[in-house]
Amino acid sequence: MQFRLGHAPVNQYLKRTRRVDSARCLACGDEEETAEHFMLRCPAYAHKRWALTEKAKKLHKLMEMETILGNPEMTREVAKFIRAMN
Repeated sequence: MQFRLGHAPVNQYLKRTRRVDSARCLACGDEEETAEHFMLRCPAYAHKRWALTEKAKKLHKLMEMETILGNPEMTREVAKFIRAMN
């Protein structure tokens, strides 16, 4: 739910709420760690993202935020991915 509301604990949000000094992605060094970067683009998490990608393929959906956060059939894989990333 935090991801859907824009309150996910990624550095972009944490910087905005003054919990961290930088919005930079600590995993890959990208300028800004957004929810979309974390879920879809960060190369450091590509191996962990595989199960999400496979689930989206099985559902004949594109791997995008709307699919990941808006499709109830993706919930379990999203939760596993987030847990794996701590």
